[in-house]
Amino acid sequence: MTPADHPGLVLRPADDDECPEIVALLRKSFGRVAESLGITPQSRPEFPAFETVERLRSKARANRWRMYLLLEDGRPVGCGACSLDPDEPELGGVHRVAVDPACQGKGYGLRLVQDLENELKRMGARRVRLMHTTENADLHQFYHRLGYLTVHVDPPRDGGFGTTYMERDL
Repeated sequence: MTPADHPGLVLRPADDDECPEIVALLRKSFGRVAESLGITPQSRPEFPAFETVERLRSKARANRWRMYLLLEDGRPVGCGACSLDPDEPELGGVHRVAVDPACQGKGYGLRLVQDLENELKRMGARRVRLMHTTENADLHQFYHRLGYLTVHVDPPRDGGFGTTYMERDL
């Protein structure tokens, strides 16, 4: 049995009052990325490492994100969100995927993404899209290994970082 198959590892919908736990996971996980790439709140205030509870709640409502927590024996170790594209309901999106740095390298990210994809399938999606900071080569390779292909790259903007959009069939 791999750690990702651990019977105590479960994905469940997050309640609105659990946004502080989600924000803490985002800040921990994406904080390491921000530090390694030199991303600051001034250069990319919207970067997940600088998320706030209020901003996350607002984004989730505005974009109709369904937020989830990945729990290991009841303890939050990861989070993510998914949604359907309002203009193209067979296209789903995966957003704000994060795994506690202490749990990375154990297959939890794979489990989290697969569980979010399964949620999208249940919602009627046939294809999934996600995006990441172009300069995060490790994350790009992770998604590529899961079958995602690059469909578009926005060039670096004022903050000096590009955005890569990836998709795959479900």
